[in-house]
Amino acid sequence: MVLPREESFTDEELWEVARGRAKARRDLSAQAVLFALVNAFLWLAWALTAGPEFSLAASPIWVTFGWGALVVLNAWSVHHPKVSDADIERELRALAGQRR
Repeated sequence: MVLPREESFTDEELWEVARGRAKARRDLSAQAVLFALVNAFLWLAWALTAGPEFSLAASPIWVTFGWGALVVLNAWSVHHPKVSDADIERELRALAGQRR
């Protein structure tokens, strides 16, 4: 998604963008806490009920890696801004410099 230049935003639009970003950060924090709590429970339950042999198929490692990858992708999308006009202009200048 390309964001318009900041000077073209109205106050209401800026407020909506700021509100959306704040909500995304809060939601990411809630997701991270839930991830930690659920995975701690799963690992504890597995450690208490697993026998002396290690079974990768029955371990919660699959939940941890799968859900963890989704948390990382969500964090990436929250903390890395969308493509702006400045990003595009910087790339255009870089491409123009390669042509010379």
